[in-house]
Amino acid sequence: MEQGGKNGKNTISVLFLLWLFATALNLTKPYHIDDVAHLLIAEWIQMDPLHPLSGILSWGNVPEPIFITNQPHLFFFMMAGVMSLFGSSEFVMHLFLSVFTFAAIWWTHALARRFIPDLATFVTAAFVLSPGFLINQNVMVDVPLLAAMSGAIYYLTRPVPDGADGLRGFGLFTAALLTKYTALFLFPALIWAALISRRVVVWAALPILGLLLWSAFNYYDYGAIHILNRPPNGRGLVPSPKLTFGLLTAFGAFATPVAALLILGHRWRLFWATVWVISAVGFVLIGQLFWADLPINYVALNALLIAACGVVGLSVGMRSAELLWGLVTAPKNWREYYMENRAELTLLAWLLGGMVFLVTFPPFMATRHAMLLVPPLFILALTGKQVALPKVPSTVVLACWTAVALVIFANDRQFALFYKETAVLMAAQAQGLADPGANVFTRGHWGWQWYIRPTGMIEYTGDPNQIRSGDLVVDPVGISAIPFADPDAYEVLSTLQETGSVATWLDTHTWYAQDISVMPLLRPNTYLRKLGKKIPGAHFFGSAGFRPVY
Repeated sequence: MEQGGKNGKNTISVLFLLWLFATALNLTKPYHIDDVAHLLIAEWIQMDPLHPLSGILSWGNVPEPIFITNQPHLFFFMMAGVMSLFGSSEFVMHLFLSVFTFAAIWWTHALARRFIPDLATFVTAAFVLSPGFLINQNVMVDVPLLAAMSGAIYYLTRPVPDGADGLRGFGLFTAALLTKYTALFLFPALIWAALISRRVVVWAALPILGLLLWSAFNYYDYGAIHILNRPPNGRGLVPSPKLTFGLLTAFGAFATPVAALLILGHRWRLFWATVWVISAVGFVLIGQLFWADLPINYVALNALLIAACGVVGLSVGMRSAELLWGLVTAPKNWREYYMENRAELTLLAWLLGGMVFLVTFPPFMATRHAMLLVPPLFILALTGKQVALPKVPSTVVLACWTAVALVIFANDRQFALFYKETAVLMAAQAQGLADPGANVFTRGHWGWQWYIRPTGMIEYTGDPNQIRSGDLVVDPVGISAIPFADPDAYEVLSTLQETGSVATWLDTHTWYAQDISVMPLLRPNTYLRKLGKKIPGAHFFGSAGFRPVY
């Protein structure tokens, strides 16, 4: 990062504090959402590193081979190495993840400083302190992916990159590609940036070589090429209106501070305020048409976030139109235009390429998907706007935004903590209710699947013959799980409800995966646990987990 002197030291201190804040929140957070799938894959790699895709993973409707999963395995190999040396505790794995958190923060700031130097620290803080960033650390691949992508863009958009920058940039992109295939959408943007020099663009062969070597290893492992033999999304290559809406609204988990900066610090204050009001009111009206079953106050809460997307999105659209118009109208001076605008057009290619990819390929939308596009979104929204940074108002904005993020993070942490704290308790209750010699089964993925391992409960595999008369089943309600035949045929033996608090106000499910509902969706949630008992002529059944009550 090009900085020095006292200001440089102050900036580094701020970045370190942002990293420390994000890391401290995440260090003791229980394993959550896809964390456990990644941990199980890493455990398999420890046992058989030469066949990392050949193991069996229970993470869907039935146990399946690991090669059914979406991601390549670079990050999982790294996890396996850390687990071999230091174990698999939450503290160790989240500290490992924090290395990538710092890299993402560092390179995001470095990019912002290149384009909007006076606003770089504010923009970085707004990103890191957002609920969309804080809840998506976990032990998942998205923060490492963002770090590698941002670093690649940073090196390849230097004013005069050399061969070493090409090696660093495309080397980081190769790491991104082998972390998650989603990184593919960035390749055209990197090629565009690298056209400035043959010494730079020649390194574009590196990710191609990396993918070929990985594919050859796949063939050795299980006889097929992983990137070509994963389950299709069922939709083909047609952009989805639902995913498009989901991506745009997911930006609401990030955009509020930058929208506030435009309203407070740009000379068109009244214009941006009007856009914000129109977006908020319009969303409430739309919400009454499509989500009439939701309380108006929760639709209004979402409108506050979505309105920020309207402001930031319009600002990005205006800047994008300027850049693309210049590209179209400068054929005679194309080389000169390329040299002057190459870096910013690279950011635009990053943003547009990512949006096209994400509304076409994934089976669902999530805030972690939008997170990959936030750096270019923020930079393009503020580039060329001559936005002032009012010190006191901007500090108040960040403080309020952090408070919102902390409430949402607290709800998400409690979401994860519930499974950890109740696994042993539910196993003990089930054992106390079971007949002598009876087995206690359970189903359910996410964090629950990890925390039941020392309890003695047996994981249900989907085989109805696995459970015999007299056995008990403990079931986490409201999370991903192997289907259980006709659960309504079983009597509830015991129901326990979690005490309501500020940490149980919100349902954060839709921040991780949604396709048709508004997101981020803020709505009340009641967490239930159930334990079931046999009805004559049927198996025993029970459940423990989350159930939203509307």
